[in-house]
Amino acid sequence: MSPFEFFFSFYGLLLGLSVAVLLTGFTNVLKQRKRVRVGWLTPLLSAFVLVDISSFWTGAWSLMQDVPIRLLVLVIGLVAAGSYYIAASLTVPDDVESWPDFDEYFDAHKHWVMGGVIVANLVAFEVMPWFTGQTVADRMEYYSDPRGLLTVAYLATCLAVAFVKSRRLNLIFLLALLVYYGVVASRVFAAG
Repeated sequence: MSPFEFFFSFYGLLLGLSVAVLLTGFTNVLKQRKRVRVGWLTPLLSAFVLVDISSFWTGAWSLMQDVPIRLLVLVIGLVAAGSYYIAASLTVPDDVESWPDFDEYFDAHKHWVMGGVIVANLVAFEVMPWFTGQTVADRMEYYSDPRGLLTVAYLATCLAVAFVKSRRLNLIFLLALLVYYGVVASRVFAAG
């Protein structure tokens, strides 16, 4: 087993647990759906977190190939994957009877969920590149490129979901984030 495979088995396990906890939570919601008002916000947030973890997982696979594996890298990976686990754990309520209206649950927990997503992505976009030998000039070039600008727009939209109080705007922001991933996926499939 290569050092990268060792690292990624640990990292992938944590990300996989994040997906499992989110899917388990959502499955429990489906079982209780007649007893609660689910609304649109929590299902959209769940879909976004699932897609974001999937995207993060594939991105990490390609980005981390050249990173020298050492304890600091494992700890930083734990911060990113742990942030996703916390976000996934808080996306859907464990006790649906305590939250008969999931829009209220969304309002109370969205900042923690989006905070976890933001931390994980900042680790990927801003911390890990330094371990691949990138310089300040490389990072400045990235952020002057359309990909970097999309990253900034993505993070700004995540921040907006975390802090904007309007449910209607949050619905629009979550749909925009999912459309963003649809566009990214269509470009990946078109590229081959």
